[in-house]
Amino acid sequence: MSTQTTNETEWSKYLASLMTVQGVKNSELADAIGVSRSTAGNWLTKGTVPDWKQVKAVALYFGRPISEALIWAGFLTAEELMYVAPPLAPESMSNEQLLLLLQDRLAELTSLRETVAANETASGAGKEKLPPADRAPKTIRGRQGATGRR
Repeated sequence: MSTQTTNETEWSKYLASLMTVQGVKNSELADAIGVSRSTAGNWLTKGTVPDWKQVKAVALYFGRPISEALIWAGFLTAEELMYVAPPLAPESMSNEQLLLLLQDRLAELTSLRETVAANETASGAGKEKLPPADRAPKTIRGRQGATGRR
């Protein structure tokens, strides 16, 4: 098995590395993923890049993440994989997913509360009294608020 390339690309380096580490010959790879031996050979020697379905087949054959192979083949960038999918509807989430979501939100809330408390302490805002209109009504001699009703 020759892993030397004449027109070396990121894909050819990646593929050569996988083949070397796992001791796979070009003919074995080609037969396993359903391409001609010359096609698989061109990936190594001519620097050609397979289509995305072949990239997926190579990744699965070597037990590597498909996203990793797509990056090496030039179909995606690592930055593009940072895309965050919209959240799932709660009814379509598993209990474990819901629990993780709740834990994350509680952690965010705790952090927010700590930040607010620290800001109030630093600015002295926590010691200011509210103006009378913003205070809750007091109970005086069994009566509530300004109406005097029980």
